[in-house]
Amino acid sequence: MRLFHSLLAIASVFAVAQLHATFSEEEMASSYSIKDVDKPPAPIKQDAPVLPKDLSNASGMVHVAFIIGEDGKVKGVRVVRSTSDELVPIVLKTVEQWMFEAATKEGKPVAIRAVVPVRVNS
Repeated sequence: MRLFHSLLAIASVFAVAQLHATFSEEEMASSYSIKDVDKPPAPIKQDAPVLPKDLSNASGMVHVAFIIGEDGKVKGVRVVRSTSDELVPIVLKTVEQWMFEAATKEGKPVAIRAVVPVRVNS
């Protein structure tokens, strides 16, 4: 859990510059920033990307943006930037399967925006 919170903290700095280019106006209006919630999301399932054999020596960093919904499901995953185009589909598929305990504001679950770097090492 600490790893994810650290990643969110690092990502939030990056996200400030990329925020409006990364999230739609609708997503901005219907979700919160991590700094605006009482309790951040907690990972329930956050598997690392699994590389196929033909990419077993690949490595790189893929920054992904997504919404963690009120139900804890990841929605709207997209790439912000990547050091390796071949890793993008693998990382997107992996992040789409992550699950969280939703963030809360005033005791109620809320949707939250996240921009997270995902490192892939062979």
